[in-house]
Amino acid sequence: MLAVWNATPAHTFPVHGRDRELTALTGVLDEASRGRGAARVVVGRSGVGKTALLDEVADRAETFRVLRTRGTVAESEVPFAGLHQLLRPLDHLLSRLPAGQAEALHRAFGLCAEVEPITVRAATHALLSAAAAEGPTLCCVDAAHELDTESLAALAFAARRLDHLGVVVLFGTDHAIPAERAEFLAELPRLRLGPLEPGAGHRVLRDHLGPALPHDLADSLLDVADGNVLALVELASAVTVDQLSGRTDPPTGLPGDSRLCATVRRRLAALSPAGRRVVVLAAVDHRLDRRTLDRVWAATGEDADALTDAVDSGLIEVSGEIVHPAEAVPGCTLLAATDPGEAHRAHRLLADVADPVADRYRVVWHRAATAGTPSDDLVRELDEVAERARAGADHVEAAAASERAAALSADDTDRARRLVSAAG
Repeated sequence: MLAVWNATPAHTFPVHGRDRELTALTGVLDEASRGRGAARVVVGRSGVGKTALLDEVADRAETFRVLRTRGTVAESEVPFAGLHQLLRPLDHLLSRLPAGQAEALHRAFGLCAEVEPITVRAATHALLSAAAAEGPTLCCVDAAHELDTESLAALAFAARRLDHLGVVVLFGTDHAIPAERAEFLAELPRLRLGPLEPGAGHRVLRDHLGPALPHDLADSLLDVADGNVLALVELASAVTVDQLSGRTDPPTGLPGDSRLCATVRRRLAALSPAGRRVVVLAAVDHRLDRRTLDRVWAATGEDADALTDAVDSGLIEVSGEIVHPAEAVPGCTLLAATDPGEAHRAHRLLADVADPVADRYRVVWHRAATAGTPSDDLVRELDEVAERARAGADHVEAAAASERAAALSADDTDRARRLVSAAG
């Protein structure tokens, strides 16, 4: 067995719900062990399990030399930083390269931008060829969407030329990869990771919370996580003893300091104020539509460019007339990453611009969302909204209205009655 260089700690828990993807990637390894290399781009939303999948493939590559690199925001503008991390373990092979290529990589490893890019790209392919001559080689390039452009260009160049080499290059990337980086990976075969199925999600939670995990608590966490593996893990880490025993309600959102929230905050910070407002509006109103946005823009003086900016961020999507959180971002993450003051102002704005007759639900709901103390008037209006929703068989809307009415009820008996109605 060849020596393995692996800077990433092995994951503690097994990978669940990815049998199809693992079969496909281990098949690529089998081909490379016979001298027919290939590359794959593993694409999925933040937290869906790309890193864990790459780790599992690396664990299964028992006869391979494993090389790793990971893109980071801090080094995304440092030329050749990713290449430096990935290829330094192959220093001993540089002497086998033509002098010009070896010199180019020496300069690149010195993180020097003044080097001919095409020479570095050819040298990267030559160095991987030299590695393959010693034995099959696996390159895991995680968070490729945050890799510096020069490194990504060189690795993509090599990845398109592996037909007769025992080399596999796996790129893990967010679906919202910037356009200037996405073009390098555009022609490589893709493997998309979708949301985790509930059965696999249950197994992830049992790994972290034990086999005695109450089924109701697990279902609540699965609803919040929306098929996102990292969200499940971060929710599990936030579960208290009282929640586990059923003495208190389960978490309704991610911890504010979670990794997923940090990712969303970075994207929010990069948006224009108008684009950020659209994202926050979609986070607080699951029925936001273009008509309502038109009313918002008339009130704020903004225009439809704000929607374009927000969609380009990868945080929201438009389906027909409805504007909603992107599949790539669990709705709970947007709310947890949003400043409470911003969310409050979004609720007030939506209540103010909505038609008080045609859009009664939106007016009442958003007024109620900003109420911090019991209010008989709001409770009465929410009861009316819930009753109309039940009459129209809109049980989700009815339950939400009754639950909010319960929260704003001053009397314990009335509160209990409305909670029972919501549960029903």
